[in-house]
Amino acid sequence: MVRKPNFFIIGAPKCGTTAMSEYLRTHPNVFMSEPKEPSFFSEDVGRSSYRSSDEYLGLFARARPCQSVVAEASTRYIHSKLALPKIKLFEPQAKLMVMLRRPSDLVYAFHSELLRQGIESEQDFEKAWALQDIRASGKALPPARKNAHSLQYKWIGSLGSQMRILFRTFPRDQIHIITFDDFIANPGGEYRNLLSFLELPDDGRKEFPRINENIQYKWLWLGQFPKRLRGYVTRPLATLRRKTGFRGTGLIKTIDRFNAEASSRLPLRPEFRQYLDEVFSDEVKLLEELLGRDLSIWRGNA
Repeated sequence: MVRKPNFFIIGAPKCGTTAMSEYLRTHPNVFMSEPKEPSFFSEDVGRSSYRSSDEYLGLFARARPCQSVVAEASTRYIHSKLALPKIKLFEPQAKLMVMLRRPSDLVYAFHSELLRQGIESEQDFEKAWALQDIRASGKALPPARKNAHSLQYKWIGSLGSQMRILFRTFPRDQIHIITFDDFIANPGGEYRNLLSFLELPDDGRKEFPRINENIQYKWLWLGQFPKRLRGYVTRPLATLRRKTGFRGTGLIKTIDRFNAEASSRLPLRPEFRQYLDEVFSDEVKLLEELLGRDLSIWRGNA
């Protein structure tokens, strides 16, 4: 019997989705895809390695009957214009989870992640922010980048507009929302709330380590090179994994362990942070209306 995913962690990026998906991965009644982010339904914001439904569904072939929740976690879905309607058509009863964060913090952290992945080439975030319009026209793109979508930081942080689209696509009772603030303050409580939403028993997890902390490369070129190379080999490796169970050589992870170190991100200039809070103020107000929750601190009203 072909198993279809029935639970999607759809974003937002840099909001704790990696940690939550890893916590779920060890639950006996959950099957999480490997890789975590197949991004099958969001081809408008980046090419997926899985070109057909059969290839995609192959990711879930090892799900056991006891694993009632079959899941994946692609953070591109929340800011894709294609993903949500496609998921609705694919599995109308699917449950979805969204994790949200103060937009000014989200886009700054996202810029660091894009640098690490070799997608972004401008190391100064303020300069990268200023490049959005020209990049949207196809100019000043990083090497080998044809799609500027991931570099449109203003849309990435437009959480109110994204959530409005989500609420118009799926019934509210199929959507679970967690804010990054709540998750950091009480990861165990938020994890158990999610299990309740998924109608799963508490697995007794007591440890909730931080995962996917900010990483800085000692040599940026060395960290980015294998990730840029991955774009040329991901599809052949996905085919090999599906046919043989081959899990890869671990070369990229080995290079990362040698070259990467956890690092506190330098704070944004106060003036630029205030500017970003103002840019996203209407988005946060819309989010407050949609969620029925005071998020004024995300607008800089501390």
